[in-house]
Amino acid sequence: MKVILNAVPYERLDPTLDFVPSHDVVISGSRELELMEAQRLQSGKFVG
Repeated sequence: MKVILNAVPYERLDPTLDFVPSHDVVISGSRELELMEAQRLQSGKFVG
């Protein structure tokens, strides 16, 4: 999204906005795999 917005001319409304992803929302693929594997080992299956 940031690449697209930087490529298009628009008026930036609030330069103080923080665009760093929240760790509560965004999780890396490797961390997701670790959590899934731990869940599988604990319960014997994936729970979605």
